[in-house]
Amino acid sequence: AVAKRLALDAFAGESCAVLLVPLFGGASGAGGGGAAGLTLTQAQVAVLLEPALQPGIERQAAGRIARIGQAHATRCLRLIIADTIEHKILRWQQIRLADGAAANPGLTLNDF
Repeated sequence: AVAKRLALDAFAGESCAVLLVPLFGGASGAGGGGAAGLTLTQAQVAVLLEPALQPGIERQAAGRIARIGQAHATRCLRLIIADTIEHKILRWQQIRLADGAAANPGLTLNDF
């Protein structure tokens, strides 16, 4: 908890330009940034490197920088390489958002 607070304080100050926050918990099983309740209004850009099967997780992560108190324009970038598992997950997200996973049997978790 102390290390997390020190990292957030450094990010809020001038000594840190980039803060890496995982969406998912690591090997310890602890929750990632999505579960931490962070508000990062000092940030202007969120870069999502690892897509989630649940699109809401990514929306929540991107929303961490666009909170009340944000003084700058914000944007969210998603880096996806074609023909990778991440690309398939992105397609799965699009199906979930368009039709709902149960309504469209064209792509299932077995496709991964």
